[in-house]
Amino acid sequence: VRFPEFKANFSDVKKIISRNNSPVFIERKVSGEKSSSKLSYEQRFYSFFDEMKVKTRIAKPGESIKISDIRTDELGITHINAIQTYRGIKIYGSETSLHLSPGKERLTGRLFSPGDAINTIPVHNEDQILSLVVRDLKKITRYREMRDDEKDILKYEAPSCDLIILNQKDNIFTLAWEVEIRPNFIERWRYFVDAGTGRIIRKYNITNSDGP
Repeated sequence: VRFPEFKANFSDVKKIISRNNSPVFIERKVSGEKSSSKLSYEQRFYSFFDEMKVKTRIAKPGESIKISDIRTDELGITHINAIQTYRGIKIYGSETSLHLSPGKERLTGRLFSPGDAINTIPVHNEDQILSLVVRDLKKITRYREMRDDEKDILKYEAPSCDLIILNQKDNIFTLAWEVEIRPNFIERWRYFVDAGTGRIIRKYNITNSDGP
């Protein structure tokens, strides 16, 4: 399948680094007129993606890329962070940042082309997935309910369970639940569970082992 070509001039693009046929870094020159234009940061962000459709392979950036944060650092560089979605559901690992500085725009991050055949209706709900994860944790580590004072220390209320689109391997996407849970006062685990079959796709211990 070929991505439709757009007529565009990419002479301002200085460098592109790609991985798996998708750019992870794009740098282009920006005229002083554009840098000083009255466009908002949001407008500049989506203008960048509209002009780079051929390179990013994102045909409708306004629908599938959502800005999550905008900040300007002490050097005057504005960082616009965003995440890619599929029919309103976050694509795991698709965080990008557009860095705006005088005369230059740089995009860093990861973009995906998931296609149009991903089911977005989960068979297993959040409660069922959390019960499955707890049963699995009890087999591999100590599990106990924490006291309120322990939760206060850890700033932890309850497990998080978020519906996501997961790239399992080689651009094979599936609807999944991302679970982050503390089975006890010490450990913290992350699970990815297929929202259709209830199969545990991936799990790992993300307990901090160094630092505060």
